[in-house]
Amino acid sequence: MGVLGSTETRRPAVDLTSPGFVPGKAYRRSVLHERYGGQRQSGISTPAGASFVLLFSSPKGKAWGYDDGWIEGDIYRFTGEGQHGDMQFVRGNKAVRDHEQSNKSLHLFEDAGHGLWRYVCRLRYMDHSVISRADGTGRRRSAIVFRLQVDEP
Repeated sequence: MGVLGSTETRRPAVDLTSPGFVPGKAYRRSVLHERYGGQRQSGISTPAGASFVLLFSSPKGKAWGYDDGWIEGDIYRFTGEGQHGDMQFVRGNKAVRDHEQSNKSLHLFEDAGHGLWRYVCRLRYMDHSVISRADGTGRRRSAIVFRLQVDEP
């Protein structure tokens, strides 16, 4: 066993300011969370202390009332978080809406299957709408739908 504080027992330093994701590269989500932290199940992950927010989109989300995808060239429609009841601007939804004021970048990953998520690009918040949409149980609720634009660093 190593001595507390020795290089043997310390985690390697992680850059929480510039993640350096490579467009088109597939990442294992579990490894992303081991490295950066953040919520493992949500479509919006906000690693503590990081200057970025991770967005995860999957076609499987349609069963729960999520409908993400490209809508106008470089504009991406992303459904807010919350599986039941009205969505509110708390936690991840607030982090997406307020990312520029919080000096955080948004990074989109799309489901590549088998636990892998392909990095797509960096995005920035444009605006949002609140619409009536069914949740996974078929109940109507207010859902937040973000319009996010490709943002080149």
